[in-house]
Amino acid sequence: KLHTNFNTTFTETGRLSSEEPNLQNYPKRNDDWIRKPIVPPKGHLMVAVDFGQPEACTGAMCSKDKHLVKALWEDYDIHHEWGLKIAQRMPVLVGGKKWLTDKDQMKRFRSLVKNKMVFPAFFGATNESVCGYLTAGTGHDVAQSLVDDIMDEFWATFEGVKRWQDTTMKKYYNVGYVETLTGRRHRYPLTRNQAINMPVQGSAADIVCDAMNRLSYIATTTGQWHLHPVLNVHDDLSFFIPDNDRVLEDALKIIMKEMLVFTYDWINTPLSIEISIGQNWAELEPIGKFWSHHEFGYPK
Repeated sequence: KLHTNFNTTFTETGRLSSEEPNLQNYPKRNDDWIRKPIVPPKGHLMVAVDFGQPEACTGAMCSKDKHLVKALWEDYDIHHEWGLKIAQRMPVLVGGKKWLTDKDQMKRFRSLVKNKMVFPAFFGATNESVCGYLTAGTGHDVAQSLVDDIMDEFWATFEGVKRWQDTTMKKYYNVGYVETLTGRRHRYPLTRNQAINMPVQGSAADIVCDAMNRLSYIATTTGQWHLHPVLNVHDDLSFFIPDNDRVLEDALKIIMKEMLVFTYDWINTPLSIEISIGQNWAELEPIGKFWSHHEFGYPK
């Protein structure tokens, strides 16, 4: 058996970290064969439940940006839209115009834009930094003028996020700390990126940990130990559940509710999860995506 150590105070934002071994660094795409030996006990299935776009949601919760909140209620994929905008202006980044309608190619570019433009921008990166990230990520020389135009449009769309960033920095300079929506604080010294990132990613981490704690409590008080999360990889909680249709169905109902419904009064967008099931950690098959407002009418 593997017994990793989960640390609660090592990261800047409050996410759990893992060591000896670091299971959070096991690759999910390239070289994912390394996950195959990780299997559930005999007679059990491995069930992974992954929050969808949690930082986009907590970004909307922190900033209350009207466009972002509305978009998330409509299941708007921020990363795909802005990836498409960039690719249409510079098709060479995806291999040429013919690839603009290729789902697999655009899915890969979406992931790149998510990590090199959208999230860095939400977390305080400058236009120059975004330009450098896109150039390094694509292997093409992305023009600064293109990035400036895209970012002007981006911030015109998400002006509420920009206003929240500026307000957050003013507060930080005045009081010497920033805090998550749950009130957990991180004090000076922080860079601008760290100060803006911490409330957003930290609030997402608090949501994941809150769900994990409640499921652990249910497991210990009811004896249903399969409800106790065995693994956390950032926005994902994984479980070993008996390979029994009735037990699996009942467990998924409880897990869904605990991961999608909270008592926090600052949640203003739906939360979503994707559930995957398999015989080992490398071969998990998605069975569906579920939203809090569709399943539980939350938030109202």
